[in-house]
Amino acid sequence: MSRSWSLAALAAIVVLVPPGCRATAPAGTGAAAPGDPARPSPPATTASDDGPADVTGAGVTPRAYHLELAIDPEATGFTGTVTIDVDVAVRTRTIWLDARELEISSVRVVRPGAAGAPDEQLEATEATGAPTGKVGITLARPLPPGPARVELRFAGLYRLDDGLFAQTYRAHTYAFSDFEPLDARRAFPCFDEPRFKTPWTVSLVVPHGLVALSNTAAETTTRLDRDLDRVDFATTPPLPSYLVAVAVGPFDLVDVDGGPVPMRLVVPQGRRAAAERARVIAPQIVAAAAELLDRRVPFDKLDFIAVPRFGGAMENPGLITVSAGILLDATDDAAERRLALVIAHETSHLWFGDWMTLEDWRDLWIQEGVASWMADEVLARWRPGWHTRRGELKSRGEAMREDALPDAHPLRPDELDGPRALFDVLTYQKAAAVLHMFEAWVGEDAFLDGLRGLLDDRPWGHATTTDLVAALASAAGDGDRVDATRAAVTSFLARPGIPVIEAELQCGGEARVRLHLREPGWAVPACVRWGDGAGTHQACAVVDDDRELTLGAGCPDWVHPNADAAGYYRWTLRGARLADTMRGRGVTDRERLDAALAVRGALAADAPLTDVADALAAGLSSDVPEVVEAIAADYALLLDQLAPSRAHKVVAAHLREALAPAVRRLGTAARAGDGDDVRRLRRAVLTAAGGPGADPKLMRWARRIARRYLRGKPVGADDAEAAVLIAASHADRKLAAALLAAAATAPEEMTGPDDPPLLGRALARMPRARALRALDAALDGKLHAGTTFTIAVGLLQRADTATAAADTLARHGDWLAFTLPFAPVCDPALVDRLSGGAARDAAFARVVRKRRVEAQRCDALRGAVTDAARAFAR
Repeated sequence: MSRSWSLAALAAIVVLVPPGCRATAPAGTGAAAPGDPARPSPPATTASDDGPADVTGAGVTPRAYHLELAIDPEATGFTGTVTIDVDVAVRTRTIWLDARELEISSVRVVRPGAAGAPDEQLEATEATGAPTGKVGITLARPLPPGPARVELRFAGLYRLDDGLFAQTYRAHTYAFSDFEPLDARRAFPCFDEPRFKTPWTVSLVVPHGLVALSNTAAETTTRLDRDLDRVDFATTPPLPSYLVAVAVGPFDLVDVDGGPVPMRLVVPQGRRAAAERARVIAPQIVAAAAELLDRRVPFDKLDFIAVPRFGGAMENPGLITVSAGILLDATDDAAERRLALVIAHETSHLWFGDWMTLEDWRDLWIQEGVASWMADEVLARWRPGWHTRRGELKSRGEAMREDALPDAHPLRPDELDGPRALFDVLTYQKAAAVLHMFEAWVGEDAFLDGLRGLLDDRPWGHATTTDLVAALASAAGDGDRVDATRAAVTSFLARPGIPVIEAELQCGGEARVRLHLREPGWAVPACVRWGDGAGTHQACAVVDDDRELTLGAGCPDWVHPNADAAGYYRWTLRGARLADTMRGRGVTDRERLDAALAVRGALAADAPLTDVADALAAGLSSDVPEVVEAIAADYALLLDQLAPSRAHKVVAAHLREALAPAVRRLGTAARAGDGDDVRRLRRAVLTAAGGPGADPKLMRWARRIARRYLRGKPVGADDAEAAVLIAASHADRKLAAALLAAAATAPEEMTGPDDPPLLGRALARMPRARALRALDAALDGKLHAGTTFTIAVGLLQRADTATAAADTLARHGDWLAFTLPFAPVCDPALVDRLSGGAARDAAFARVVRKRRVEAQRCDALRGAVTDAARAFAR
């Protein structure tokens, strides 16, 4: 599932509704009837149906479902019947199922007759007083062990974007399903837990002329009357309830050629052309995934269906749902990469999540972590020019920021209040980063063999954390290495947080690196790489306290404490210069980026300030755009906290001079043959040198290009972005007015915090007084909501505007509450202002806590920033 890996999907609507608006109802409690010891008790009281596993299915196990749904998207709801073949293990008078917000009209329990005898129908009624989210079937007399059949008729209402829901798009209405983790029970009574995995035979009764879809191909379509058709689908392989999927509507079907199984794109009527990019890349990615695993796609057909309003994607086998904003109109590079990542992730689930399924929601990290890991692997092989390996470090950084919170959960919690809490960046991105670490530790081929073995041992079955740990340990080899790997994997699953390794290079005779684990209790597979006149070298160990690695005679030219940045740990380095690591011959791009990300940590750790300054300058000479962007962000922090002062001018000059060679080398104009990396690098270099660096020549260039852009004259996209942002940073009254006027008439651009509108970013960069006036105008309704959101977030991050912007936002309803959680501010007091506001849900509270921790850390750097500025003046 690709819903809410980060807050990107949420931020697209955060200006309209607070995060997490789904209400839950309290459940009740029941007790066994006196004198009826065979009757199981109903589930214990929980805050909602998002609770721990309970007695659903206790003594009764589903073996197969026959589900019929009558779906008219234009109606307000649906009706249906479900027949569940069950095995009864113990004598019972009550069968408990999961059902929520459904009206049950009839229940029936049948015992198949033996040896040709007729079936026996048992008198059954719906139990009274059932807890919220449950339905009980009470029998007039006890049901003995053996096979039985449970039949229910029911009706329900469509929802907004989960369960069974309907959405209108361009004058047509469509019905879809989304059941993970606990919403199948909103569409039909069932045993709604992942441990129950059975075949499903689905039929849909739909208005004549509409397209009806499910996990498998339609076998027959029968005309019931003038207005209705019945579509019967092939029986599925064993699936848990949350993977069952249906869709009904006037869809356009786009055939996809070249896939390893029959494939289609299913799009709203009239949107066939918008799916062209997906039509081209989807079969390539599916084929690349099958090739990586060396296993065939385990399903007979594969449809990708566009859902108009949806928070990501869902891996329903045979019918993968994807937000229309992702699947359609992927016309630029960023949109294509987002589309490819989602397709790769959901395709990976065909094996890890669909064919092999979790048994307990506490093991969610397996299928989501493996799918995220596998998506990285697939894209790195399929499109090497995208440098997916460097992008992994951004995802790892997102996970580390979440993992540093005091209430971060372990990857595999022992206790769980409800599965929804696990659908977060830790379960997706931390799990993937940890798997990448162990892939590097045991070796790529051995790691893949371990995962393939896990699949082959459990066809159409379940896998637990114990199973995966065993697979990774066995991939490590034998003997002590197996035990060390098992201990290391277990330590990363059992506790939250990020280990920190303090590395110290000791030269004199034989060079050594001492690795010290700052906090005990971890077992960290760590590798150190270094370079000398003979080339590059690597040494590894599982660090559980202090370890010493011998590097050989003489002192190395550079040393990196996290070889190829594969490890999920932070590091510090003493006895060697971080700048040498940034520049070293043989240092990989990932290692340079990892070193760039370590610069701020070095500043906070009281590293020699001259080394910090040299490392920053070294980073700006890199050809890796992500390195330059990371270092530019460090300069921005320094300059922001130094705000107008002599030290500010010194640091700005240092930035400008360090970037001068890159400015000369890259120029301001795009050149024939420039690849994505060169264009991105040019944007980063020019924006930093002309904005905070205040390069006079670039400022003149930017004003000229910005004026052309604002007049609607043709300007290259790369030129426009860099020029408008530079010009805005130094905007006079006339340019500020032109930027505001352009933003007022521009179409809405906001798609999420990773793709904010250019003019919104520009207005937030203007000099203080002009930027605050732009915020006033935006809040008065003169700008689009997405642009207003972008301005607000930008001003909350600036030391010179944060307090004034917060005061302004607080005077305009909930704007402060909507924007501050997305603004990494340096003032803990600003974050604390949210605690006195209206009560919000747990997801919102967690975001606020995250911002508070980040603000405290940033605030702690303020003293070091002033000291560091002196190092730039030497």
